[in-house]
Amino acid sequence: MLIGAVALVLCAYFGLRLTLAEPATADNGRIMVLRSWPLTKGRVLLILVSALSIYLPVLLILTVLVGIVSQAASAGITPPQHLDAGPALTGGLLAGMLSAGVLEPLLAGVFAYYYRHAKAPDPKP
Repeated sequence: MLIGAVALVLCAYFGLRLTLAEPATADNGRIMVLRSWPLTKGRVLLILVSALSIYLPVLLILTVLVGIVSQAASAGITPPQHLDAGPALTGGLLAGMLSAGVLEPLLAGVFAYYYRHAKAPDPKP
């Protein structure tokens, strides 16, 4: 369990440090994965808070919508052998629409903003 927690923290840290690779690649027309690493120096916490402030409301809205769809589709508790696939498919469709139509464009805008305002550290002489 400790190894999993450490791995999760490391993956989150590396993911946050590489968030500006996409806007840097789009801006320069070539792959800029490792060259974008210095741009996030000292900004990891700011990027994390920004991403969470976008993810959490969308996740809350999605949870409520899926709950409403599931409740409307089944009036009460339904035995597992009689469950309909409709609510699950509708929930998946809602999740995909919110992700592609709301979440990803908002995150792309935030990351592009940070990329535009990031200053690479001066190389040491």
